[in-house]
Amino acid sequence: KEKTTGKEASIKIENTTTLSEEEIQRMIEEAKRYEEEDKKKKAHVELKNNLDTARIQAERLMQEKEAPAEAKARLEELAKKAKELVEKDAPDEELKRALDELLQAIQAYESAASGAASQAQPGGEAKPGGEDVIDTDYKPAE
Repeated sequence: KEKTTGKEASIKIENTTTLSEEEIQRMIEEAKRYEEEDKKKKAHVELKNNLDTARIQAERLMQEKEAPAEAKARLEELAKKAKELVEKDAPDEELKRALDELLQAIQAYESAASGAASQAQPGGEAKPGGEDVIDTDYKPAE
């Protein structure tokens, strides 16, 4: 009810489908029949997306961090292979294998890059305690 004018309006929502009960049941059965196929397609697309995401992560990592040449060459090779597999819509088994290889290569590259960075910086060795701790005092900003 509108407070200033006192007018009242109402809306009535009704089911206005022109489908018969038989058509509705047929559609439900059809959806059930294709449910398994849809799940497989969804899993395949998610796998492709995960592989492509890992490829992009690998390319970004190579731009941001330097590592030994063999680690970089391996990662470049696997990133290229991943892109080809995604583009040609390879079977799930190939995609899974490529994803596992690429993720392992990313970890190896990161390890090699952090090892190269610690060697390049003087005093880059870890302390015997296992952690680098900096003890300091601070004053809160006013």
